[in-house]
Amino acid sequence: MKNLIYSSIVNLVQSMTSLFWVITAVGGTIVIALAYVSWIKYKEEKKRQKNNSNS
Repeated sequence: MKNLIYSSIVNLVQSMTSLFWVITAVGGTIVIALAYVSWIKYKEEKKRQKNNSNS
């Protein structure tokens, strides 16, 4: 009985660990994509403000 409970706990921990890595990878990709888009938008806004002040 103890071995069955132990193996169930080990399987649960292993599946939770892999789920954690999947969530981390997907979340990290989303964060990097949003940061990149924000940076590009920031640079374009600065360029646009500079062009408007020179006109």
